[in-house]
Amino acid sequence: MVVDGEGDKRRKRKIYDCFVYEVEHNGSVYVLYAGGWYAVDKAFHQNVEDRFSALVSQHPFVASTTQTNERNFIAELDSRAHLLNLDQVKLSPTGSAKANLEPCDFLSTHKQFIHLKDGHSSAPISHLWNQGVVAAEAFVRDEKFRVDLRKAVKKRQRHAKKKGFEALVPDGRSKPTPADYTVVYGIMRQPYKKSGKLGLPFFSKVSLRAVADRIRLMGYGVEVHLIEKR
Repeated sequence: MVVDGEGDKRRKRKIYDCFVYEVEHNGSVYVLYAGGWYAVDKAFHQNVEDRFSALVSQHPFVASTTQTNERNFIAELDSRAHLLNLDQVKLSPTGSAKANLEPCDFLSTHKQFIHLKDGHSSAPISHLWNQGVVAAEAFVRDEKFRVDLRKAVKKRQRHAKKKGFEALVPDGRSKPTPADYTVVYGIMRQPYKKSGKLGLPFFSKVSLRAVADRIRLMGYGVEVHLIEKR
């Protein structure tokens, strides 16, 4: 088994359990996931698809990339003037000294908290959903988190020789207005062979629904940006 580039010969998994497949057969929708077949109610399936389509931006901040992995893609984006790299910045809210939350991978001049993932499977995508909602909650609720984020932004922009990003983050004395910000999930994907379109596994779309609802209840905008791996 190889997980995120790291191999471990002691762990094994059946090839069949790695397949993710969705098909409509005799008027019913079926999904293969983790070795099991699931019959999906058609009305539920349509609702999930409709809600996912409503979240997908038609104008992603980057439409495509030739980079093969997340690390190289972050390095590519680092040179863009409207993006500040906050990758691997670790912050802890009040009372959680070892939380080590990542506020986002990039902060944009459009007040977007951009979370990136090479979404080759469902597990990294689920982690991405959680990262976005937890960071959004800490930003709006915790003064210490905002103060530390502003310090990190100032440090990173000095290093990158960029300006103005600290003005996007309120200081500790003032609270942010969530409606001014958007949580963006940027997911690198290869187009499906049959349709040539970008998409996500069905169960990733299902788990996104609750996450998007939580983010919106806090007042943020939320978008999914599908980035084609060419």
